[in-house]
Amino acid sequence: MQAPKICLFAVLNWGLGHATRSIPIIKSLLTHHVRVHLASDGQALTLLKKEFPQLSAYKLPAYNIRYNDNHLLGTMMIQTPKIIKTITNEYLETQKIIKQISPNLIISDNRYGVRSNQVLSILMCHQWKIPLSNPILSYFLNKAHRFFIKKFDKLWIPDAPPPHNLTGQMTAGTIHMPHTFIGTLSRLKIQPKTTTVQQILAILSGPEPQRTTLETKLTRILSDLEMPSILIRGVIQDKEATVLKTLNRLQIINFLTSEKLNTAIAQSEIIICRSGYSSILDLVHLQKKAILIPTPNQPEQEYLARFLGQKDGFVIARQDNLNITAAIKLLLSTRHPTCLSSAIQLDEVIRQTLTQC
Repeated sequence: MQAPKICLFAVLNWGLGHATRSIPIIKSLLTHHVRVHLASDGQALTLLKKEFPQLSAYKLPAYNIRYNDNHLLGTMMIQTPKIIKTITNEYLETQKIIKQISPNLIISDNRYGVRSNQVLSILMCHQWKIPLSNPILSYFLNKAHRFFIKKFDKLWIPDAPPPHNLTGQMTAGTIHMPHTFIGTLSRLKIQPKTTTVQQILAILSGPEPQRTTLETKLTRILSDLEMPSILIRGVIQDKEATVLKTLNRLQIINFLTSEKLNTAIAQSEIIICRSGYSSILDLVHLQKKAILIPTPNQPEQEYLARFLGQKDGFVIARQDNLNITAAIKLLLSTRHPTCLSSAIQLDEVIRQTLTQC
């Protein structure tokens, strides 16, 4: 009998999106009897350990990137030496883990140091091209970005292939390395015949201080509305469903596990969230309309907001001038987003990959 494959699965701790979109891949690996070892840090690692308590987990070096309210990109560039140092450190830590578990496969969601020259290493990333308006800056940043991507054996893109992709220009054009569009991943499941109630569900995510800034604004706005609402802070704690406080018709909760969040989204008429890519994947999969609030000065989220704002099911609101009442009125007049179906099934991608390692 053939020994089971062993996979080291690493996730970037940048909000919770990278962890949540990795959940269906980890579940697929487990159905193929793969021994999965998790690796991350911070709240992403905490969430994965809650979802998969039976799996061993390793802590990787933290990036600890923070940015000011005015210019994310400039702040990120200032921290470039720190980022490169962290990538180097996580590469060294990965080699230690490899010696312990002897994996046949490495899958890394946006952790560029989690790879090996001796083990089939796959990077999962939805950006071949980082969307920047400055052409000179775009050239040099994308050149550096692809330098790290091409150190991997393969690239997995969690999206449908063009022209039906949700990532727009970020994955359009020629991708100069082996790659596969693995479909529009979501940890959530469509719930047939779900009764939708007139309720607002606001889901927060992403790095600080912007998560807290939006939480403060939404708390004030939603507590004044007549429509009942729930605000999920996106802060992982031991008791996820405990209501921290109630302000008028607003309930505030730290976080929900996949199953409970699935039900909350399905039952809510209005969703408010960031225009982070993992959130968009969940919304399109469930065909739920939403108000998207891009993180200020974050190029990817601002691009996705502009791109998806032209499609059914999405209304864009700005954090610095937040008018939720007007956005709700506009959202109720739009059609639901179209659920994309990919010709490539995730389980088949996993099966083919396991034959190669």
